[in-house]
Amino acid sequence: MGELLFVIGLVVLAAALRCCRHFAARKLGAFTFLVASFFALYFLFGKNLLAGLCGAVAWFFLPWIELLTRIRRLRLPLENRLRFRVPPADSFFPNAAEAVDAMEEEGFEHATDSGWEWAGMKQFFRIFWNPEEKAIATVCLCEQEEVAFAFISITSKDGNGRIFRTTNFPFSPTLK
Repeated sequence: MGELLFVIGLVVLAAALRCCRHFAARKLGAFTFLVASFFALYFLFGKNLLAGLCGAVAWFFLPWIELLTRIRRLRLPLENRLRFRVPPADSFFPNAAEAVDAMEEEGFEHATDSGWEWAGMKQFFRIFWNPEEKAIATVCLCEQEEVAFAFISITSKDGNGRIFRTTNFPFSPTLK
């Protein structure tokens, strides 16, 4: 019974550490999960050291399971250049008029309409430029099969050359 409570305590501690804001505490929480996995299998198999090590090492193979079972072969376009595109119909992109009006109210000038299409995926970009702020705003529509979503992205550069970007893109970024 004491062994079970010890493992449960480690799991609770690991979960608490993973919820902390500090980077080192979150890393310590991940390490504590490894230790809890080690002791769970260590005690489960009669204090077998090899079983405990297998429990800890198993965490490192979890990404391979998804790679082997879920991710299909990725295909990327060899040439992915934006070209002039005719804006989609208002019925298909209903928020475009509001976004365009908001951009013009903020001092942005319409620069161009562009986009690209590849393997059933279409992206449309309405690009705006604000010469005073040296900022670019983009109203984007992404469409793939039966799913479509829109977002706005604003990019600017300060006097030191640092680039700032803000967006309401509905998904987490995949690259930093």
